[in-house]
Amino acid sequence: MVAPGANARLADGALAGLPAALDPATVLVLQLEIPPATCLAAARHGKAAGARVVLNAAPLPDPVPPDMAALLREVDVLVVNEGEALRLSGSTADWPALAAGLRTLGPAAVVITLGAQGAVHADADGTDAHPAYKVDAVDTTGAGDSFVGALAASLAEGLPLGAAVRRGCAAGALATTRMGAQSALPTRGELDTFHSVHEELRHA
Repeated sequence: MVAPGANARLADGALAGLPAALDPATVLVLQLEIPPATCLAAARHGKAAGARVVLNAAPLPDPVPPDMAALLREVDVLVVNEGEALRLSGSTADWPALAAGLRTLGPAAVVITLGAQGAVHADADGTDAHPAYKVDAVDTTGAGDSFVGALAASLAEGLPLGAAVRRGCAAGALATTRMGAQSALPTRGELDTFHSVHEELRHA
């Protein structure tokens, strides 16, 4: 069930002040609790300012709205889960190939989150898979939001996409170790420590 509340009422007329807040150092994150038409208007503002536009295509409406095609052409990084990826592509679950195929819809890069299987990404340099971090999960609520937040923050700091995806996986994993949504989101310090320790173990 999706109950977007005020988000669903956000029209593009509310974006008057957005251009002034954007520049080439900005990462603009959009998601689909806001109407696709408003996302499209915001994405166009972002592209005009040279900002990096990240779209978390969740929750993906059913049926997929017609303006999604135009929106995807304005996106730099598309983030989707398995179900959203399959619905947008109509393809089978060969995740690296599917991520690469979704780039033909317009996004410069695509990230597919795979829960306990980690994530895959595709960009102009090819595809890569990122294994999940092993944790004792108690609640997956908010894991996707945690992933996207860490991904966007990492991109804003200048990390390459693969490194940003790995930090996103770490943030998502950490969020599953606590109950709740917002209350489960890790702090920057917690994420740095968790990511550093687990990356050392992974490469040991």
